[in-house]
Amino acid sequence: MFAFCLLMMLLVSNGNIKCVKLYKSCVLKASIVECKGGNLTFIPNIPDHVTEIVFIHNYLSRVTEATFVNVSRPIYVKILRLSNDDIVTIRNSSFVRFLGLKKLDVSGNPIEAKSLRILLGTLCQMKGTLMLNSVGSPIKLPDTFSLFNHCKINELCLEKNELTQVLSNYMQHLNDVKVLKLNNNKITLLQMSYMRRLEILYLSHNRLTDVPNFCKIGESSDSMVPNIEILRLDANKIFVVKSESFRCLTTLKQLDLSNNYLNLFPEDMLLHLPMIEQLEIRLDIAYHAHVEKYAFRSKSLKTLDLGVHGPAVTLFPFVKETFSNIPNLINLTIAQVEMFRMPKTQVYELFSPLEGLKYLTCAQCGMKSNPSSMIKKKKDLVKLNMSYNSIDGFDRDSFRSKKSFRYLFLSKNKFIHLSPSVFPVDFLNQLELLDLSENPFSCDCNLAWFIEWLKTVNKSKVCKLNDYICASPYRFAGERLINVEFTFLECHPLKSWLWAIIIGIPSLVVIIIIALIVYRNRWNIKHYYYLCRKKRNYAQIEGNDYLFDAFVSYNQEDSDWVIKKLLPVLEEDCGYKLCIHERDFVPGLYIDDNIAQCIQKSKTVILVLSNSYAISKWCIFELKLASNMHVENGLKLIVILLQEIKPGNINNRIKTVLQSTTYLEWTDDEIGVDLFWNKLKDAMREAQQNY
Repeated sequence: MFAFCLLMMLLVSNGNIKCVKLYKSCVLKASIVECKGGNLTFIPNIPDHVTEIVFIHNYLSRVTEATFVNVSRPIYVKILRLSNDDIVTIRNSSFVRFLGLKKLDVSGNPIEAKSLRILLGTLCQMKGTLMLNSVGSPIKLPDTFSLFNHCKINELCLEKNELTQVLSNYMQHLNDVKVLKLNNNKITLLQMSYMRRLEILYLSHNRLTDVPNFCKIGESSDSMVPNIEILRLDANKIFVVKSESFRCLTTLKQLDLSNNYLNLFPEDMLLHLPMIEQLEIRLDIAYHAHVEKYAFRSKSLKTLDLGVHGPAVTLFPFVKETFSNIPNLINLTIAQVEMFRMPKTQVYELFSPLEGLKYLTCAQCGMKSNPSSMIKKKKDLVKLNMSYNSIDGFDRDSFRSKKSFRYLFLSKNKFIHLSPSVFPVDFLNQLELLDLSENPFSCDCNLAWFIEWLKTVNKSKVCKLNDYICASPYRFAGERLINVEFTFLECHPLKSWLWAIIIGIPSLVVIIIIALIVYRNRWNIKHYYYLCRKKRNYAQIEGNDYLFDAFVSYNQEDSDWVIKKLLPVLEEDCGYKLCIHERDFVPGLYIDDNIAQCIQKSKTVILVLSNSYAISKWCIFELKLASNMHVENGLKLIVILLQEIKPGNINNRIKTVLQSTTYLEWTDDEIGVDLFWNKLKDAMREAQQNY
C-alpha cells in the first residue's frame, strides 16, 4: 500500500483540468470531503469544488489560518466540521478566508476559555450555525460571550456543557439568535433576556423544576421571546404546570413536556397558548396521572401526543369532556395508556367528539377488546396505528365508507383470521401502507382470500411481508403466508345438494346402463339362473320315468302347424306323447319353471325354428336351456326348420344349432312332405331307443 492514494479528479474550473491528490484516510463524496479518525495532524489537499469539509476525530491542537492552506477555495466552503480534534487554541484569524461559511462545528474540543471568547467575537458576523457542544472546560457565562455583540448567528448549540444557571445578563448578547439549543446540561435556573428573534428553544434533559418565566419583569403579558414557536422542556424535573406557566408564549406552536414528573393536567392548561398546534406529553412514571375537564381545550391544537403509563380509567376521569373542546385536532397519539380496563361505552364517549380526526395512534395501549368504537364516525381518518396490542377483530362496518384511509398498522396483535366483510378488498387496495405482521395467523380456508390478496398486491404496500407467519395449523406452522397454497376443493366445499347431484347423476347413469344390460341379456340371465337351480334342485331321472317322449319348442304363431300337422303324425299315428305349452304347462307355475320342468321330463326336444321363433325371447330361452342340457346330459335334439330364417333374425345360438345339428326342413311339396315325415319318425325312433 502506498502512503498516499492518488484520486484523479477532473475539475472544470475556468476551462482548466486539474489533478488533485487526496490523503488515504479521506473520502470524497460529491462535494463533501470526509477525513474521519485518521489521526491526521494537518488538513490535506481539498479540491476546488468542495463545499463541506468533515475533519473529525483527528489531532489539530492549534488552529490558525495556516491550518487551511491546503483548502483550494475556502470561499466555497459552507460547512466546516472540526469536532473531537483535540483543539486547544484557535487564532482569531483562523476562519477569515471562509467568507461563505454557514455552519461551523468545533464541538468536543478542549478549547481554552480565552480562545473560545475571541473565536466567538470573530465569528459573530457569520450568518449560520455555530456548534459548541461539549467544549473542554465549562463555558463561563457571561464572559464567554462578552465579545458576542450585534452578531448575526442564526443557530447556537451549547449542548453538554454542564451549564447550571443561565441568567438574563448571560444571554443579553444573544438577542438575534433564532435557534438556541441548551440540551443535556444541568440547568436548574433559566432567566430569559429579551430575544426578539428567537423561534426555537431546546431545554431538554436539564434539571428545571418549573416552567421558566418568559414574561418581562414587572410586565404581566409582554414576552421576552415574542416570536418563539417551538419550546422543548422534556426530560426535566417539572412537577406542576398551570395555565399561567405559559402566559407569555402567545406565539408558541409546539410544546414538549415529556418525561417530567407531572401527575395533573389542569383545566385550561393551554389557555394562554392561542396558537399552539402540537403538544407532546410522554410520561414513563405517572401511574396516577389524570386529566381534568377541558385540560386540552384549544381551538388551534392539531396534534396531541399523550403517552402516559397508567390506566385509562384513572387518566381520563371525565371521558365526555376530555376531547370535547378540541375542534381542530386531527392527529392524536395515545401510547402506553392501559385502555383494556375502560368499558366500551366509555371508550366511545372518550373518542366520539373527535369526528375530524385524521391520524390516530393507540400503539402499546393495552387494547384487548374490539376497538371499533374508537374509530366510529371518523369518516376522514387517514391513518390508524394500533400495533402492539391484543386486538383480535373489528366490527363488520369499521372500515366501510372511509375513502380517505391510506395507512393501517396492526402489527403484533392477536389476529387469527381476517374477515373480508371487515377488511374488504376494495378497502385494502386503497391503502398505501398496511402492516399486519407478527400476528398469530391460522392459515386455513378462512384466511385463504387474504393470502391470495397478499400474493397479488404490490409488495411495496405491505410492511414486513416476510413477518406474516402462520401460527397454525401444524402443517403450515412457521410458514410465510405468501408460500401457503390451498387446493380448490379444500376451500370450496360442495353443498349437500351439489354432492347429491354429483353422486346421484353418475349413479343414475350407472343404474340405467346396468338396467339396459340386464334387459338386453335378461334371457341369458334367466337361463343361467335356471341352470344353477337345475344343478341344485333337479336330479337326472333314471330309467323310463319320463312323462313325455318329446318337448316341442315353438312360437305361438306356428301353433297351427304344430297342432294340425305335427301332433296328428307323432301322437295319433306313432303313439308318442308330446309336451306343448298350450296344453301341458302346469297352471300357477312361472313360465320359466314350467319350461325347465317339462324339458326335464322329456326324452327329446323338438325345436320348430321359424322367423317368429328366432325373434321370441321365450323361444330363445327354451333353445338355450335345451342346448345346455344337450351338452351336459346328452338330451336329444331334433331340429325342424319350418321356414327359411332371415339373416337379420339369426342370432348366435340359432346359428350354432343350425351349424352343429342336422335339421329337417319343412316343405309344401307332396313328395317332400312324405320324405320329411319319414325322416322325423326315424329321428324320433332313434332318440327313443336310448331310453
